Amino acid sequence: MAPPDPWSDGGIVTLEETVRPAWIDRNDHMNVLAYDILFEGAETAFYDGRGMDPGYVERRREGIFRLEKHVTYDRELRLGTPVLVTTRLVWTDLKLFHVFHQLWNREARQRAATMECMVAHVDLATRRTARMTDPAQAAVWRDLAAAHATLPRPAGLGRAIGRRAGRGGAA
Repeated sequence: MAPPDPWSDGGIVTLEETVRPAWIDRNDHMNVLAYDILFEGAETAFYDGRGMDPGYVERRREGIFRLEKHVTYDRELRLGTPVLVTTRLVWTDLKLFHVFHQLWNREARQRAATMECMVAHVDLATRRTARMTDPAQAAVWRDLAAAHATLPRPAGLGRAIGRRAGRGGAA
């Protein structure tokens, strides 16, 4: 079964870009650092677009720290390829945020990569994980979590690193 494309998966489009010459490696495809650049841009746009922008950090002295990320590379991307990233909130308790990003080749309408993250909401005075205290901001995230909970589970969500059964390599 083919993975859903960004026009049907219900994620929020958080970034649109074209693969740049500086991102091409010696294998004539996009290097891994460029994937991180695209996902970082999408992640920033996702949080900024929901009110957790630099103004929020300045006013509230609260921010977010990425605790963990898992990236998969599904298909290569070449110079000049138009791409976009969609983002979904998998779960939140307003202290932790589980987020799933998908990078798409817009021309081929195929998923090229994913980045799954666990992000902490942090009190910047104590530098410790803390529940969000702004009621209006909390409502934004509760509403988004409820809306995204109704979407079909994206392929690859929750994947662990490891050898799949039936694949080559030593047992």
